[in-house]
Amino acid sequence: MAASYTHKNSSMLASLKALATRLKRSPTRREIDADPDCPSSWTYYARFGSLNNALKKAGVTFPRVRISRRVAMDK
Repeated sequence: MAASYTHKNSSMLASLKALATRLKRSPTRREIDADPDCPSSWTYYARFGSLNNALKKAGVTFPRVRISRRVAMDK
């Protein structure tokens, strides 16, 4: 029996891209969960394997942030 999805992949990715466009950056999990037009962040995780995978498939770029241990400990 085939899985039945409430949201189509294409509409999920379009919602994610629209949110990123409104924010002018990659959205966080909390921002996705708070947006009424997006499915929950868990839905993206379950469907695409990770939120980063969903962002990539939606064409949303996100910066790689590296925090050194020293800087993190100083805060």
